[in-house]
Order: sequence, then C-alpha cells, then structure tokens
Amino acid sequence: MAALPIGPEDAFIGGGGTRRWHSLHTAMRETGVHSVTLRKILMERGLVAQADRKTSDNKIMVKVADIDDAVAAYRSSIDIKTIVDRLGVSMPTGQQIIRMGVLTPIYGTEKDMKAKFSENAVNKLLDDLMLDLEEQDENDDIVSLDYAFKRAGCRISDIIVGMVNGGIAKRYLSKDPTKIGFARLLVSLCEVKAEFAPESPGLKRHEFARTLGLDRATAMAFFESGFFKIGHSEGRVNRRAHDTVTQESFDAFFREHASLAELARGWMQPSKLRTGLTRASILPVWACRERRIATFYRRSDVEAYRGRNC
Repeated sequence: MAALPIGPEDAFIGGGGTRRWHSLHTAMRETGVHSVTLRKILMERGLVAQADRKTSDNKIMVKVADIDDAVAAYRSSIDIKTIVDRLGVSMPTGQQIIRMGVLTPIYGTEKDMKAKFSENAVNKLLDDLMLDLEEQDENDDIVSLDYAFKRAGCRISDIIVGMVNGGIAKRYLSKDPTKIGFARLLVSLCEVKAEFAPESPGLKRHEFARTLGLDRATAMAFFESGFFKIGHSEGRVNRRAHDTVTQESFDAFFREHASLAELARGWMQPSKLRTGLTRASILPVWACRERRIATFYRRSDVEAYRGRNC
C-alpha cells in the first residue's frame, strides 16, 4: 500500500486533496502566525474585508497562495528599531525619513499594529548610498552628516533625502571603521549649504532687537509698531513657528528713516538736534523712552532741516 499513489498531490484521486484555501484558523495552525496578526495583515492587503473585522476565524477563507505570500513578506520584515540600528541614525531621524517617503511600511497601517518594513528595501537604500564609495579623511569641507546638518541649518533626514534624490552627489566614506551605516557617510559641506541654505525669512524678534541695539521691551514695541510687515517662519530643525519682520519691509523703512543717533552723528549732539527739530515742527515718526537709538525721523525731513541750518 505504501507504494500506491494515494497522496493528495497524486493523480490517483485527481489532486482533489490539495489545499487551495485557508481559514484564518488553519492558516495560523500551519504558519505559526497568530490569527489576530494574520487578520490585520490580510486586511491591509485587501484580502479580508473591513466588515469581517469581528467575523470568526473559521468563517474567513483566503487562498493559500495569498496566505503564503503575506506570511513570507511578514517574516522577512523588520521594525523601525532594527532600521535605525542598521542605518546608524537616531530614532527621530529614522522616523523623519519614513515620513518623507524614503522607506514605506509593508505592514502597520492597521490600528494597533506595529509598522514593519522590507529588509530588502533597507539593504537597497544602504547599497544605493554607500556601495563603492571612496574612503576619505574629513577636512574643512568633507564632513560627517552630523556636522553638516548643524552647519547648514537643516536636518540629517533632509541630507539623506537629498542624496536619495540626487540633489547631493559628492559622497565619501569615513576611514573610521567604528562608524555604522550612514554615520560613516561624508558629504561636501559647501554642497549641503548650497542645497539647503534657507532663504532669509527676515528678522526674528531677538534678531530685530540685536540688529537695532535695543532692549527687548523697546524692540518688541517697535517690532509691532505697524511700520513693518510681519511674517512667520518655521525652524528647519525644531519646526517651531516664529514671528519675523520681513527683510524687505525692514530695508524699506531704513531707506527712508534713521535714528536720531545716526542723524546726529558727526554733526551735533543728539539732544540739540532733537530740540532744533522740535522747534521746526519736525517730529519723530516713532519714539520710545526718549532714547536717541529708539527715536526715528524721516531722512528727507532732517536733510531739509540741515540744509537750512548749515
């Protein structure tokens, strides 16, 4: 009897014993993957309907081939902790490059399911950015990603995405063998700055005060005086929002106006110039605490006054 062709794959019974469908219960029993996880995986793949979320395991039927494909991909996937260790980056950087689309989860869109990624995709990313690169010592321009992002005012993830997209072409490897993954990558600081140097959003509040040499209270009152266009910018690293005076409105104001201190310089004492201007009915457009560096006149008014009194 042992020699007779009576197995499920044999033509003796026409292959009728070959399993073509699994219930979630039999799939769990044969694959060792819990039915709860299987259900979520198959729902993500569209093989189990959302309406069957609470249907009994024994009543959900899926093709064996689909089960095998899903389980094989699941078993070869890795989580984000493994990814950041492999890439040699911090967890926030790893999360950022995922949000920026460098790596896409193959599982984990279902609620309460841990995101998993293709190990092959991670290996390909490493190969694409690091394979066959020349080793080089660091210098003033050829620097690590960690140094480059601090000097360029961007994020490490921005640089990585720039390399993936081809925006940053010059890459090298550090000769330090203790560095792992992207921590070993070197880039041209000049190139990174050129790629990521942000356009000047204007002057933040503290920059406005420092530029004019004003104390904070005076500077904030002048900042909000209505003479300047107020914009908003977002930090490239911490993404915090900031109020700014636009550079255009700042420059425009000081083309037409100047402080009492500037106007009096090399001519007369600021107090005497203030007195003379007041007697001539020339008043400041803005003044605070009677300070000469915080009192501003129209240049044309003062130039006309000076022409009459020189």
